[in-house]
Amino acid sequence: MFGDIKIDKLRLTHSKTDVDTIQHKKIVERLKAKFRNACTFSKINDNYYSITPTKLIRDNNVTHNLQMPSENELLRALKYCTLNPFVREGINVTEIHLTKDIILSHNPDEYINFIAGMKLPSLTPVMYSSNSEGKSVYLAPPKRDIDDEEYTGNFVIKFYNKTLEYLSHNEDPVAKLNEPLTSKEQKLVGEAYNKKENSLDISKVNILRVEIVYKTSKVLMPVIKTLSDNTKELSLFSIIKELEENSLYQTLEEVFNSTLKKYVFFQVKSAMEMTEGYDRIKSLAVDLLAISEEFYHYKAIFNDIGMKNQFSELQTIVRKIKPESDLYIELYDKFFNMPLVMTSEQWKRIFKTPCKGYSSKKLKGSILVYEVPIWDDS
Repeated sequence: MFGDIKIDKLRLTHSKTDVDTIQHKKIVERLKAKFRNACTFSKINDNYYSITPTKLIRDNNVTHNLQMPSENELLRALKYCTLNPFVREGINVTEIHLTKDIILSHNPDEYINFIAGMKLPSLTPVMYSSNSEGKSVYLAPPKRDIDDEEYTGNFVIKFYNKTLEYLSHNEDPVAKLNEPLTSKEQKLVGEAYNKKENSLDISKVNILRVEIVYKTSKVLMPVIKTLSDNTKELSLFSIIKELEENSLYQTLEEVFNSTLKKYVFFQVKSAMEMTEGYDRIKSLAVDLLAISEEFYHYKAIFNDIGMKNQFSELQTIVRKIKPESDLYIELYDKFFNMPLVMTSEQWKRIFKTPCKGYSSKKLKGSILVYEVPIWDDS
């Protein structure tokens, strides 16, 4: 539920020449029976169907979009609604919204303010504020016109306060869940989760949602390239195939993460990325120097023992992996499940045997930098 990829909107289309009136009517009936808020509209040559996979109707009265159905559940629903392989073959996907919800330490509005102030060369941030739904920021290409109410362009990255958004649309803050929370999620939300009732008090958790809108073939190309070969359209057939192989969600997760890193979280790289190919000693030195509060003290020590160049190399890497804001670090960790910098506790768990301490005067060769004393890996 938290940190998992979700498909919050899927728009399907087919030519009117490929599906007759009776088949079209049956598709509409089945979609509305399977998905809450399913709708349809037509243009001159095409029929369109819009569904919310997170609102697949299951064996309960849950109406929210907080949990994604299993791949098998979505597969069965899509096959049922699209009648047969012959009809399915002519259906394409023209719009998809990928989302993630994460639990944060502070009010989501703090992170939204931070994101709105980030320098993003490819996207322009636009802030929205509501007494009932809190703040949101939409990141979109600057060449587009942005409506005062909502930007509905072909490519948008939205960050919004999911806690307040949920509460503004539901009188009861306690949400019934489709599936139980994992032990990790239960630890995150604490007393907000009622295990016996399988419910979550949304008012007691700080939920931030990011939603990425991919619309039109050009914008959908990262998804198309990942799911289909030698095609310019995203076909329902390729979605079905991935679901049958239980790999759709993993594939969409990769697309989602790649998009966020390309447009929003590109300023820094993880320590793992920056130290790829390095030996274990140097990799750990980077992690430890990044979390140390004695940066300039160690710089002086390196200079003192004739290792100025080695420290300069470590310093260059640290500057690329350590952002100035703790909010940035937390967002990166939660969205990608990959810490930019290891904490001291994570570092300590690496070692199964005690390390030996050395003074700076005796230290030679490759070293690890940490709070006094300085350690080697022996």
